[in-house]
Amino acid sequence: MTLIKHAALGLLVCILSLLLREAGFRGARLVSLVGTVALMGLAVTGMDGILDALSFDGRLGAGSAELSGILKIVGAGIVFGIITDMARDMGELGVASAVSCVGRVEIFALCMPYVLRLLELAAEYFAV
Repeated sequence: MTLIKHAALGLLVCILSLLLREAGFRGARLVSLVGTVALMGLAVTGMDGILDALSFDGRLGAGSAELSGILKIVGAGIVFGIITDMARDMGELGVASAVSCVGRVEIFALCMPYVLRLLELAAEYFAV
């Protein structure tokens, strides 16, 4: 569920900043900066429970953990890509960079269990 919250926050910051800038408010860049800092903070503190909404473990049976991981990684890439593109189109390059960075951190966190498992298998293979 953190994926949706982070993406929604990035989109909200973009829209709010765009509306404030169009209305002539001089602090629109400050709103973008605060939003960027908030997104980066959430990326660091919200790493537990990533993408719980896309859990397919109980429905797919054998091999569901790997398929579920692949779907989570692809879904995160798509969602964060869309939000990043929207932020760039709105002229919010700082927010777009923050959303993109958060997406990369989330995808890296999703990949780590598989990378560690692969390294363990390689260590067992060469330990003999």
